[in-house]
Amino acid sequence: MCMDDLEDIFKHAKYAYHITSIENSKSIKSEGLKSNYKNKPSSSDIINIMNELGFNNPFKFDRSNVSYFKTNSNCLKNVQEYVNKDLKKSVVIINVENIQKPVYIANMSFISDLIDYKYGGSDVMMHADTPQEAIDNYKRSIKEVTSSKDIEGYDICDEKNIELIVDGDIPSENIVKVLS
Repeated sequence: MCMDDLEDIFKHAKYAYHITSIENSKSIKSEGLKSNYKNKPSSSDIINIMNELGFNNPFKFDRSNVSYFKTNSNCLKNVQEYVNKDLKKSVVIINVENIQKPVYIANMSFISDLIDYKYGGSDVMMHADTPQEAIDNYKRSIKEVTSSKDIEGYDICDEKNIELIVDGDIPSENIVKVLS
């Protein structure tokens, strides 16, 4: 599939993509995309930090059981270049409209402040002064997606830390394409 074909796909907000290791490609095609935070370093860091700080899953979804996606064809060009350079990565394209799980958009930079706090203290937090403020900012940023129209207007590539969150696994029938 060439970039022009991908750009045509991503003219519609109903498609999103996820970057993963190339080893996952075969199993994703046959079994779907499994949300396993243990394989996602930033997710496991955030979950561990939240547990250490006493925050017991204060969100509308379980951060240990979600998949994260981006939705912008301009951003996809950057991803394609990245994948071409790093032959260990692949791109999973899904159709958002066919997902039967809850879907949300949120600003990941707010929750990433917890990682900054853990490893550098409150002085290095970019968006909050305390862990509680980081959690509160992240909670306020969460918007439920009920149709692809809800993600139109988000330039997720320009806002690099905006994430499309699917609460659970993605069955193989929701996978449009896996590019390696």
